[in-house]
Amino acid sequence: MEQAGFFDVHYEHTVEQGHGLGSLLTGPSVLSNNLFSDVTTYRGQSHTRSVAVGERVAVHPNLLKKPYQSVKALSGEFKNLVVGNAKAVLLTNVTCKGSVSGQQRVIAKGNKNVHAFAIGEFAGAFDGELVDGHNLQGVSYNPFRSHRFYDLATFQDLPDDAYFPRLLICNRHMWIV
Repeated sequence: MEQAGFFDVHYEHTVEQGHGLGSLLTGPSVLSNNLFSDVTTYRGQSHTRSVAVGERVAVHPNLLKKPYQSVKALSGEFKNLVVGNAKAVLLTNVTCKGSVSGQQRVIAKGNKNVHAFAIGEFAGAFDGELVDGHNLQGVSYNPFRSHRFYDLATFQDLPDDAYFPRLLICNRHMWIV
């Protein structure tokens, strides 16, 4: 079955923004009919879960499967469950949230845990990584540095209420596109 690509549906919008995502990524969209579906394994059992374009999700780097990002549904049938993993995820209307207590646990124990997310509306998932982000503004998070997300170019902390119209999450960072 042929996959419906994000570019087919939203290409005009990306051109207006000055960045065609197709030239930024090494791989194709993994959406089918505007739906991201993946098989996840939990306690030895496989589950097929999905999220549709436009649904609210939280995205974080998968700590066990580099370079994948985990996509957690915040609404719908699979609310509060990880619906799948992709190498790159595109979100719209994004805010970034980090937990101070989670960050303090990382520092105290020396082990990373999931406590910081990019939260927004799901807009796409891709089986590819960023080719060249030099012309993009980057955002990142490091629990050993601060409980806040920061600008990759200036290393300045972002305010807790920072908002981004579109973020591409891949290569362990987030890129404003």
